[in-house]
Amino acid sequence: MNGGDSDPTEPQRWLRYAEDELQLATMPSAPSSIAAVRESCWHSQQAAEKAIKALLLLTTGRFERSHQLNELADLLPEPWLGQIPRQGLLRLNAWYIESRYPGDYPEPTSTEALNAITTARTVYDAVATVFAEANPVAE
Repeated sequence: MNGGDSDPTEPQRWLRYAEDELQLATMPSAPSSIAAVRESCWHSQQAAEKAIKALLLLTTGRFERSHQLNELADLLPEPWLGQIPRQGLLRLNAWYIESRYPGDYPEPTSTEALNAITTARTVYDAVATVFAEANPVAE
């Protein structure tokens, strides 16, 4: 380990982790395997969760330790509350459990994995846009 030279409450770091999760969701090693489909769903949920937490850190300086995406998004203050697209969050949130543990629910399909990736990408892009507007790059 590197000794922790980065602040774990740094919003940009959380956004970078969200981007990493999104990359993992979109590059399964064997796209046709059910394990790869589950992994895509899991990483998609994690990408959205970390992106929302990054935005919470940016706007409020804190976040609740929760995996409930809609609940986390509800913690955003105005005007950022409306920045997170809510469509698909409920289904994406289910992958926190359903993609990691066996249960009495069906295995995710490739279509569901693609939908999860799309939802996570939409959330990430919305948050990244807020970050870019908050910290414009000097040219």
